[in-house]
Amino acid sequence: MIERDIVSYGAVQKGQFLIWYIRSMMITMILVVSVHVYLEWSIQRQQANNQFLQNQLMHGQRILSELKKQKEAELTITRELGFILSLRAKSFRSVHFLNELIHILPVNVSLTKATHEGNRIMLEGEAATDLGLDRLMQNVTYSTIFTQPILKGVSTDQNSDHTERYFQLQVTQQG
Repeated sequence: MIERDIVSYGAVQKGQFLIWYIRSMMITMILVVSVHVYLEWSIQRQQANNQFLQNQLMHGQRILSELKKQKEAELTITRELGFILSLRAKSFRSVHFLNELIHILPVNVSLTKATHEGNRIMLEGEAATDLGLDRLMQNVTYSTIFTQPILKGVSTDQNSDHTERYFQLQVTQQG
């Protein structure tokens, strides 16, 4: 009977060990599944955060691109406006220049060329007489917008019967 009790005690212990083993395996499996579910949830949450940040980044890049386009358009408009204003100023100066030329040119003097570089203007032309050239120099001296007249050169055509004087006159335009 003792033998039977020992065998049954061994069987009971074997059964208890088997129950304990199954329980620990179940706990381990539950723990592994729980960790797996938690990690899967964390990964999905991180992917959702990454997607949100990616969308925000793309939205920010679109806004930045639009702002760059607006800045370029603003710069273009500013350049064009500057060009228009400078053109207006040049036109205004040109109108004054031409108006003053009408007043300073004597009847017997004609211009063949007028060039300007900055405020300096080179007038080239023909005067029928020395008196016409003198009168031009006096008129430039009394001019309201021309200053510093410098007669760069006077010449006559030796091969011609005419007495015209070819001249180069440099003046400075004010304003």
